[in-house]
Amino acid sequence: FTSGNIHTLTEDAVIKAEFTINTHTVTWKLNGGNIGGNENDIVQEYEYGVVIEAPEKPTFECYEFVEWTPTYNAEMTMPDEDLVFTATWNKLSYNITFQNWDGSELQSSTVECGETPSYTGATPTREQTAQYTYTFSGWSPALYPADKDQEYTAQFNTSTRQYTVTWYDGTGNAHKTQS
Repeated sequence: FTSGNIHTLTEDAVIKAEFTINTHTVTWKLNGGNIGGNENDIVQEYEYGVVIEAPEKPTFECYEFVEWTPTYNAEMTMPDEDLVFTATWNKLSYNITFQNWDGSELQSSTVECGETPSYTGATPTREQTAQYTYTFSGWSPALYPADKDQEYTAQFNTSTRQYTVTWYDGTGNAHKTQS
């Protein structure tokens, strides 16, 4: 018997109907992410009514996986149609602090992952002592693209202070000058 054909029965007959369960695809769009280094979308086939199993959670540098859209849940069964789920992501950001040599905070901000932070304040200073002067030389560690919360500490070159000494006698005459 083929659908669409009409037969007239003139005697008893056994009619046997055979069916196959519909099979559909589920596509998991990684949307920039990857699973185990594989960046290709994942396509699975399921029979109607079978529980759908999501792949392992994808990863994406500088992003946090939020969910599959439309929303997926572990009890979901295959409907009688193809499905497409797309990974959604939140961009990660980090707290960046610039501090002076003594630990005092100069500037703090939030920077998105992968962006190199920048210091926008006045050039850090360090007060001279009787023996040394200090000149700002950069940050430790060196600035790099944000991948975690980070503190940067001002670094200074040190120079020995130079003094000139003049020796006078009791009459006010200079006898010797030393540097």
